[in-house]
Amino acid sequence: MKTFSDTTRKNVISVLVGPLAIIPAILIMGLVSHLLFPEESAITDWKQVFNFYSVIGIMIAYVLTTLFALPLVVVLQKMKAFTLLNVVLLALGIAGVLCLASSSQLLAFLYFGYFTVSVAISCWGIHRWV
Repeated sequence: MKTFSDTTRKNVISVLVGPLAIIPAILIMGLVSHLLFPEESAITDWKQVFNFYSVIGIMIAYVLTTLFALPLVVVLQKMKAFTLLNVVLLALGIAGVLCLASSSQLLAFLYFGYFTVSVAISCWGIHRWV
């Protein structure tokens, strides 16, 4: 007896594994900022910052992926418009909504956009691969 459909199974696996893309995204962001701003990164203990941002980022990514992205992805799947471009645009739309609460909206959009797109690409790839 089949409990879940194939699409539902893929969606659940994507939501469970996809937000872990925050970890390499934070690592890449830390390495790039270390290369671009070495004097400022010498002051910061990157091990503590990486661990803090990873834990907080993963918690936020799971909540946003489950509450916002998954229902919108299900709508895209029903409309037969589940493509990488649409998923990335959806992620940027979520980042746009998130940055409205920030005082520095452009910088917030860059950060939120980077992380939401990394999770979106990861989830889309996992959904296609599984």
